[in-house]
Amino acid sequence: ACATLPLLDLNSFRIASLFLIGLLCYDCFWVFGTDVMMTVATRVEAPVKFVYPTPDPSRPYPFSILGLGDVIIPGAFVGLMRDFDLELERIAGLPPGSASMRENGVDGSASLPPPYFRNALIGYGLGLAVTFVANEVTKAGQPALVYLIPAVISSALLTAQSRGEVLALVDFKSPNERAGGEEATAEI
Repeated sequence: ACATLPLLDLNSFRIASLFLIGLLCYDCFWVFGTDVMMTVATRVEAPVKFVYPTPDPSRPYPFSILGLGDVIIPGAFVGLMRDFDLELERIAGLPPGSASMRENGVDGSASLPPPYFRNALIGYGLGLAVTFVANEVTKAGQPALVYLIPAVISSALLTAQSRGEVLALVDFKSPNERAGGEEATAEI
């Protein structure tokens, strides 16, 4: 997952959100509309999944499965939120990390993660927890992206709303996207 994450380069909030929503629909179709995903997840032994034992060993397949894509795809979005944090600091003329220290009242001796990155990571954790709870409650496979994608996108939008930066977030393009000489689009 760590080696693959840099290969998935989401360059803007809009593109990333549309891509993730499309994958959410794809995941729903293949999990709920067919038995393909469940067959692959339970019968193919390959290094493309994380397998966790369930509390109920009497089930026909007593494991919960998290696909590698369920880590990589939302992880790329979390990385984009880190880029947005860095861009906001750059626009404000601050050294990287200083905005999060000032915002959190830290004197510089320790640093908390910047708000968009931190909240996207928290959103991912909450979405993952809901995925496992839904898996146990329904006793059936769940498309993890159904829970993870709304969690990470809404964490970013709620953070932007609370900070008055919704337009800056929606218009954000990463430095890789602007490498052709275009000026920063995430002005506040």
